[in-house]
Amino acid sequence: MSEADGVGPARVVVGASDSLSSRTALYRAAEEARRRGAELWAVLA
Repeated sequence: MSEADGVGPARVVVGASDSLSSRTALYRAAEEARRRGAELWAVLA
């Protein structure tokens, strides 16, 4: 998906807290966003 098809930019959304597993999820989400050329949205959960 891209802005050109009217849907908006691609994004990866991840829930984050202060746990080790949450930090791992944030790291993996950042890598996925880079790979896809997408925005990364981190949500405090």
